Amino acid sequence: MLHILRKLDYKLHRHLEQQHSNEIEVAKILNMPKRSKERRRAWAAITAKGNILHNTKVKEKGVGILIPKYRQSKEQDRKKYLSCEFCRMLIISTDLYKHHRSCVSKPDEVKSDAPVKNSKLLDSSLGVTSERMCKK
Repeated sequence: MLHILRKLDYKLHRHLEQQHSNEIEVAKILNMPKRSKERRRAWAAITAKGNILHNTKVKEKGVGILIPKYRQSKEQDRKKYLSCEFCRMLIISTDLYKHHRSCVSKPDEVKSDAPVKNSKLLDSSLGVTSERMCKK
């Protein structure tokens, strides 16, 4: 499984293509047509898995850098980040509604209602509290 990959890598797609092309998950993605929506969703899912694993460890330990979906120009307080209910990536709460409109992990037939409320419910059901997120 690719979850074993613990190192942060900037060009993850290239790294996986070159170093892990024999892995089942990567081979399936490489067989998909380039620039297809299906392939983009698959790459996003693998990237999200790694980021979610990393962010979960940071939240548990209370130390480290969170990896949000979009980086802000100014450093933001950890309390302002919420998880998208579809891709589970961390996004600033004020931008979450924009992200929900174009989230690649969201099924096409699903309409996004109350994304901030849903994300807060998701985080509380996973046991993530704002206190644990804001420790440095």
